[in-house]
Amino acid sequence: MDIVKKYIQNSTGLIARTFQVRPNTPPSFLGGSTLWRKKVKMVIQILAAVAEAEHERILERTNDGRAAAMASDVKFGRKSHSATVSALELIRQGLPF
Repeated sequence: MDIVKKYIQNSTGLIARTFQVRPNTPPSFLGGSTLWRKKVKMVIQILAAVAEAEHERILERTNDGRAAAMASDVKFGRKSHSATVSALELIRQGLPF
């Protein structure tokens, strides 16, 4: 929060999730109010496109790794517990385990 206070004191403004801390005074390097909104929208769209591309790359690598693991007979899922067989037998008999 000290960083935010510093920017407010210097009246530089801060671009954040809500676009900026002081909505009536956009940073001077972004131009006027309407132009500033358009530039912010463009930056957000670019970041969204980059995030979507990265998400697709992650999915592709994950699916490739999963396919390679299946091809080499890797067993997926939770490992069985050593008492599973005896617990199932008790359940079949109707006894508590």
